Amino acid sequence: MSQRRFRKLKRMKTVEWRDLLLAQAILVQAQITVWTRPRGHLVAASYDTGIKDAETHDARAHQLGQAVRRAARFGVFRPSCLVRSVALINLLQRSGIPGGRLRIGVRPTGGKLLAHAWVEYGNRVLGDWPAHVRNFQPLMNVDVLPGSGAR
Repeated sequence: MSQRRFRKLKRMKTVEWRDLLLAQAILVQAQITVWTRPRGHLVAASYDTGIKDAETHDARAHQLGQAVRRAARFGVFRPSCLVRSVALINLLQRSGIPGGRLRIGVRPTGGKLLAHAWVEYGNRVLGDWPAHVRNFQPLMNVDVLPGSGAR
């Protein structure tokens, strides 16, 4: 680990450490869910457009998104974008923060169609880089189906 990263970790507050550890546990749970759920039983099309007033929980939602991103980058494994997104939706729901939307988008690259999953809260991208997400054309909003770890 670089000294710069180590200094960042040392400066983290207790709540950030707690979020990081919880995010790592939720990522593991989401990975197992993605591996074990039958195809077609993880997400479904959503007709909910999210919440209109996201300011109430905006700061906390951003903190949780950051915790998932950190846990995915520095944790025990490197989860896919779908696993990160499912984990973040589950973490938001467990934290009593309604209105997170799992988005799936595509972009053509070199004759192939690449897909990407991310989470939006209000008009903000959580747990991902907005500049990266802008490269994908959203297909639809999706909901994580019951039994996928969300409570």
